[in-house]
Amino acid sequence: MKKLGGIFLVVVGLAVAGCNAPTTAKPPQPLATNGSSDPNNGAKPVETGENASPVNLDDSLKSDGAEYFGLLNTKTQVYTVEGGNAPEGTQQVKFVSGDAKSATFEVHRNDIVTAGEGVDRVELKPDGVYVTKSDGGEFGKPTLELPADVKPGKTWEVNTDVTPTGSKPITLKGTYKAEAMEKVKVPAGEFDCLKVTLNAKAITEGKTLVIQGTTWYAKGVGLIKQFLKTDSSQVTITLKK
Repeated sequence: MKKLGGIFLVVVGLAVAGCNAPTTAKPPQPLATNGSSDPNNGAKPVETGENASPVNLDDSLKSDGAEYFGLLNTKTQVYTVEGGNAPEGTQQVKFVSGDAKSATFEVHRNDIVTAGEGVDRVELKPDGVYVTKSDGGEFGKPTLELPADVKPGKTWEVNTDVTPTGSKPITLKGTYKAEAMEKVKVPAGEFDCLKVTLNAKAITEGKTLVIQGTTWYAKGVGLIKQFLKTDSSQVTITLKK
């Protein structure tokens, strides 16, 4: 399974578990878009952690999608995980670089559903939040996690190919829908959340896996709770602190 920050990479993990035989995972490698070993592509990252400096985004990039995804929340968050290999995991968002056209972030996770560390790269554009890279696999194209103008009633599609490390290529097709605003109580507190559902299919080597999910996002915090299931497995991720 992949990151907590959104639905898509956890879906990839469910698809791998449901469609392909398990393989030995490779250790995570730094991500870079310029072919070098420098994951920051020469840019100096903003300091992150409890005493992090605020991330100053260009006005063109400020949006509800970015707020709900929690891109500006650089605190280390702790989640409980039901259905994973470890009972708890952590996540931290780190700013990499940005300008008026886009901003790049990394989502660092540890023991989120699968054991060990991992990094996913997320790009914020004027039209929304995209997953662009992962140390867990190669993407055919960036995938929209949350539109900039996300609100109840909004729908958007996922249609991409992804090749998880050590697994066969998977085609993912489905529809996201922002359903409603709901109050959600978790160990970390009570939050006003945007409820987003997903209905998707993962196809590989002639096999089709139906995936359904619900994620609750809170502005300025990010993922509060997430539930995903297939015909053979399910996972629940909840913000602890």
